[in-house]
Amino acid sequence: MKAFHKSLRWRIQAGHAIILLVVLVAFGGTAYWLVRENNFKRLDAELQRRITAVVAGIGPPPALGWEPGFRLQREHRTLFEDGGPGSYYYLVISASGKTIASSPNAPANVPVPAFKDASSDPVVRQRGEFREFMLLSTRPMPPGLMGEQKGVPRVLAPPNRSSANPMVDPPSMPSTPRFRFPLDANFVKKFFPQTMVVVGCSIAPVQAELRHLAWGFTVAGAAVIFLGVATGWHFSGRAIKPIGAISHAARVVAGGNLSERIKIKDATSELGELAGVLNETFTRLQSAFARQAQFTADASHELRTPTFVILLQAQAALKRERSAEEYREALSVCQMAAQQMKNLVNSLLILARQDAPTSEIHRVPCAVDEIVTESASLLRSLAAERNVQVHLDLKSAMALGDPTQLKQVIANLLVNAIEYNRPGGEVKLAVFQDTTGVVFVVSDTGVGISSRDLPHVFDRFYRADNSRSSAEGHTGLGLSICKAIIESHRGTITVASELGKGTTFTVMLPLVPHSETDTEASADPSLRNAPYAITPSITLP
Repeated sequence: MKAFHKSLRWRIQAGHAIILLVVLVAFGGTAYWLVRENNFKRLDAELQRRITAVVAGIGPPPALGWEPGFRLQREHRTLFEDGGPGSYYYLVISASGKTIASSPNAPANVPVPAFKDASSDPVVRQRGEFREFMLLSTRPMPPGLMGEQKGVPRVLAPPNRSSANPMVDPPSMPSTPRFRFPLDANFVKKFFPQTMVVVGCSIAPVQAELRHLAWGFTVAGAAVIFLGVATGWHFSGRAIKPIGAISHAARVVAGGNLSERIKIKDATSELGELAGVLNETFTRLQSAFARQAQFTADASHELRTPTFVILLQAQAALKRERSAEEYREALSVCQMAAQQMKNLVNSLLILARQDAPTSEIHRVPCAVDEIVTESASLLRSLAAERNVQVHLDLKSAMALGDPTQLKQVIANLLVNAIEYNRPGGEVKLAVFQDTTGVVFVVSDTGVGISSRDLPHVFDRFYRADNSRSSAEGHTGLGLSICKAIIESHRGTITVASELGKGTTFTVMLPLVPHSETDTEASADPSLRNAPYAITPSITLP
């Protein structure tokens, strides 16, 4: 049994699970980040509103002190009244580090940065479970006391006096008499102090909500992955179930049961189409094995008969002393049986060579009309013996093929047309060439072939009814050899017959390419004067 991780089903599910996990993590992470950002944006807006309220409550120091004053306005007091979890707090810290004001729920020991490093814009920080806004607040100076540079007091010298004793001219009363007073460091610290404002709140409820959301996403994602994998496992099992049937059928066929077929319900699916192709392959394989077995049995049967005749004649001749005439008769029978065996073996060798996938045919341009003329001339005596007239209608035609093998095809067809004809019958041979190829037609007026036997005439060792099986010396391989040779030449051979009226065989061979014709003609000018070439017009009795 194969390892679990090597299973196609497991690999498919692992891929689906990884894709599903990535999608869920991306979706859950994005949703979590959006919820978190929305919560903190809402929280930061509340902190901004509250720090503005606290800054508005900062005032000048009291009459006898230097520290800034603080009084939270009445309309802002409700912003810090809730003392429960998540409530807001504030602290106001002076430059000396003293806490000027704070809400009751403010945590102790809140760290603040040095005033020189602080910013006048709100700065967000998060420490532990607290989120805080901080800013450095300076009570604004009156606009008339500001020079060209922000925060620099305007220093005016009185008329007719040196600027060594600077006096401040309050610009709030430009049209009134001038009031001059010294502007020293104590004055600036007292009336324009700096303070650090911290406003924050506990984010424990927000963090708890986010943790709950994260756990919810995790549990939901795990459930989705589990359900997705389980559902995918079920459906992938159904999808690849035909593979098991295919494997089982292949093992059965490999075991020798060639009748086994793959049973697939959905023949339109991809695996259904594959099963259909494999079933066709199994059918052809079974047919090939059956033909091979039948071929072997028929060959054995055909060889057994002449072997038995030879053995029987030899035993009879050796059993007792016989006359020379009797020995001669026995030897003659043995010779006939041996000749039949020779013909059968030669036919089997031809078929074996044609069936061999590595068999090569030496194709050359050859004149089919001349080959037909020669074959007809050689069979003149057979036609005269059977009282059959042979008529030739030959046109010049060049085909690409092996002349020896084409001779054998023509001879086989012509012998059959003569031997299976009636006394006084006719055989017509026609050769012509058209745009599709070279056509060779053999027709006779013989007994014909029944419609039941016609589909099997090219099968090996097949013999039709008695009317066509009466000829002696036939092995049932002649037409099989013709078909194998013609198909090896990339041609076709067909048969048409009507019982009692005759049979017609039509052979079509491919034309000779012009380049090959020119090459062969230039290389061998005597090609058309080959040994088999004779006068194409012959009249047979």
